[in-house]
Amino acid sequence: MYDKIENLSRFYRIFFQICFYLIPIAILYYWLTFYPTNSGNSGNWMLDVGIGADFLSYIKTDSITLVTKLLAFISSMLPAGVVMYGLRQLIVLFRSYEKGDIFTLKNTRCYQALGYTLFAWVIAGVIYSGLISVILSYHNPTGERVLSLTLSGIDIVALITGFVIILISRVMRIAQVVSEEQELTI
Repeated sequence: MYDKIENLSRFYRIFFQICFYLIPIAILYYWLTFYPTNSGNSGNWMLDVGIGADFLSYIKTDSITLVTKLLAFISSMLPAGVVMYGLRQLIVLFRSYEKGDIFTLKNTRCYQALGYTLFAWVIAGVIYSGLISVILSYHNPTGERVLSLTLSGIDIVALITGFVIILISRVMRIAQVVSEEQELTI
């Protein structure tokens, strides 16, 4: 049984490590190749990074300079950085599971950090939507610039999930304390 947990944990740890490094590379590639078309679709292979198709219609295609793309990349790294932090917590957690450490204070802290990461992800997403709308519409004529702040249903789900994960981390902490007390009892 332990071998199965060890192998599965190793698989997920490696998967999360690969994702950790691919995220900034994929986002940089996206922004360096970003060019909105008249149809409101960027035409890229990747999903639009938090940009709705309706917003793309406000962007003037001649205003997408390299500086604009780099600023967009930097602003995209705000929510991506939060996701990378969450991936880092998952890497630590699954490395711990690989070693057979299940109910430890370290794992409890990882779960707690994952819960707070979901809160931070929602906040970073709202900030990002404002930043990216300003960055991409900055060179538009006065009156055609856009500031768009968005909060979607998935953000509400993320907040609820964050609360649940934090609750689970507290229950795990209590279980960990009880487990330690039982080990010390003769």
